[in-house]
Amino acid sequence: MSTHPFLEDEFRIRWSQLTPDHVETDITKAIEEAQANLDAICAVAPGEASYHNTFEAFDVATEALNRGWGRLNHLDSVRNSPEQRAALNKMLPVVSAFSAGIPLNESLWKSLKAYAESPEAGALDPIRSRFIEETCSFFRDAGADLAPAKKESMAAIQAKLSEITQKFSENVLDSTNAWELVIDDESRLAGIPESAIAAARADAQAKGIDSEDHPKWRFTLQFPSMFPVMQHAADDALRREVYEGNCTVGRAGDFDNSALVWDILKLRQEKAALLGFTNFADLVLQRRMAGNGQTALDFGDDLHARIAPVFERECRQLQDYKAEKTDRPSE
Repeated sequence: MSTHPFLEDEFRIRWSQLTPDHVETDITKAIEEAQANLDAICAVAPGEASYHNTFEAFDVATEALNRGWGRLNHLDSVRNSPEQRAALNKMLPVVSAFSAGIPLNESLWKSLKAYAESPEAGALDPIRSRFIEETCSFFRDAGADLAPAKKESMAAIQAKLSEITQKFSENVLDSTNAWELVIDDESRLAGIPESAIAAARADAQAKGIDSEDHPKWRFTLQFPSMFPVMQHAADDALRREVYEGNCTVGRAGDFDNSALVWDILKLRQEKAALLGFTNFADLVLQRRMAGNGQTALDFGDDLHARIAPVFERECRQLQDYKAEKTDRPSE
């Protein structure tokens, strides 16, 4: 068994070995390795700087950390458990602080920027030139050119954003897992494929709510359970229940993300303002096709004006079609 399974660089990932007890040790080791790699770039003397020991070295400096942290977050999405979540949340502030600190590292930025402005860098091929351009833009957008006090504010904002967005994701996952619909009337399952019905029955059996005398079928908001209902169920009331259940994800009870959404928007606005942008959209879109937030909004408004009449006409056609097939008045 590997000593650091989360960090193993093999084509075949041994998922069974990626257990919560390895998280702290592996991620800590990955951060230490990444820091040593970054320190080596900082130590490059100006006269010895090359693409290899600056930008190429930066490109691979955090590979182990990205690999380990990425695997942990993937598992958090597909095989969540209390132990794993606790391990992830324990390391989240550490990883967030380290990641946020990379573009705010003055020595690192000085080394990279010095090479980026050198004649040698100007003579590189288009691919390497593009990588240098994108890397420098990443640093600037993360606050590399800010004054020391503003860098501290930026680091605090990034750390808080990481914490809140993780909680947001957890609420989405938990609210998805919490919802269920148990059916005890087999006639309501008309139209649903037999494989999906069998899976729903097996799910009810696994939950201990099914018996031979009183069969039940349990549906959830997991895609393999929800989608066959939405696509094939003849009972439109059943489809509505599942649809409305899906609309509650991250919006109800202990898993309501409403307040977090406003917190995220506020922090993003603070980040944009620190960097001299009017809003977060302008920051994000500056190097994309739209260029700024207003252009994106104008595009959306123009598109809406063009498609709204067509959308409304097609909705009415569908409503009339359903009324004809069900012999019920159109809604």
